[in-house]
Amino acid sequence: MPRSSTRSARARGRGRGRRTSRGSMPAQLRRSYVSGKVAARIGWGSSGDFRRCTAQAAKHGVPARMRKGMCARLHRAATGKWPGRNRGH
Repeated sequence: MPRSSTRSARARGRGRGRRTSRGSMPAQLRRSYVSGKVAARIGWGSSGDFRRCTAQAAKHGVPARMRKGMCARLHRAATGKWPGRNRGH
């Protein structure tokens, strides 16, 4: 029997309130990286912040293939600029 197109995503067992798409992270962890304790260790806006972010991500178990993209998005959220944009080019 074909699936009814009227069934909602929640009824099919998806969309339980937590984002599961690639590149998402829990809101509490994101806050910590952007403005919390992890942000204090990273020192957003100073030289080497992107490298420190990737090191922190490695300590928190983020897979290597996701670290740079995650840190680029976090850098943008914390500073308003993409990483590597203030080198005078």
